[in-house]
Amino acid sequence: MSLTLAANAERRQWHANRSQPASIFDITLLEGPLTVVLATIEEVESRELYIRLEQEYDKEVWHIAGATRKGTVTYPVNAEIHEFPVYHKGRKRQKGLLTFWTACKETAAAGGAVVIHCNNTFHRGPLALIGIMIFAGYDKDEAISEIVAHRHIYPGHYVPYEEWPPSETKSKHAEDFLECHMWLQTLTVPSWWAAADDAVTAVADAVVPADIADAADATDANAADANVANAADAAVAANAAPAGANDANMRDGGDWWRWRCSSCDRVDQNLRQC
Repeated sequence: MSLTLAANAERRQWHANRSQPASIFDITLLEGPLTVVLATIEEVESRELYIRLEQEYDKEVWHIAGATRKGTVTYPVNAEIHEFPVYHKGRKRQKGLLTFWTACKETAAAGGAVVIHCNNTFHRGPLALIGIMIFAGYDKDEAISEIVAHRHIYPGHYVPYEEWPPSETKSKHAEDFLECHMWLQTLTVPSWWAAADDAVTAVADAVVPADIADAADATDANAADANVANAADAAVAANAAPAGANDANMRDGGDWWRWRCSSCDRVDQNLRQC
């Protein structure tokens, strides 16, 4: 076999079965059992998937997460749509995971279902589900094993990078893929988000306490990550809390953060007065 034929055969082995039917997972949360569906973009745009969930599982889809950058997708159901771009290294990915996690808990309590997709749900879709499963208490490797038991996914999810074939190490998305796995490796629910979970609507746009991260994302993704982490840590250390601040308020001239005094818990005076 020629080198070209061998390389093509190896690549086919790594990219086989990308057009596969939806995979359904049952994950146990404190709020109750959660049904999570991994599907392709073609499936989420078809009513057949939702009809199947209603007829065979008696489940209504409440939330849908797209694990890619926002694009034109037509969803034939009245579900809330979440932008969860797993390759985005700054504010959007963090916000996407946290808001979708809150939606998952809400859905579990109500007995509904959620859907995760990218294009083929081969690379990015499983990464989004791994993040949710880690928040649910799974070890990262356990989450991957559970997904592999139900769906054919990109082998790079579980094969060490040192064992990847050259065709995959040189892939244009290899760096993004590996960075996302590193992000998942140390993933935990931030304490400052958990405390505000019951007021997610007011807090969602304050995942990063300034639009500095958005500007940084465009030029330096690593710097944006640092801004996210440092800003969040500073907010907790200073006992800061968002008071209804969001992007809309910011544009309308409202406050971005209102700092609470650690002694009296007031926000309407100079902190030096205490």
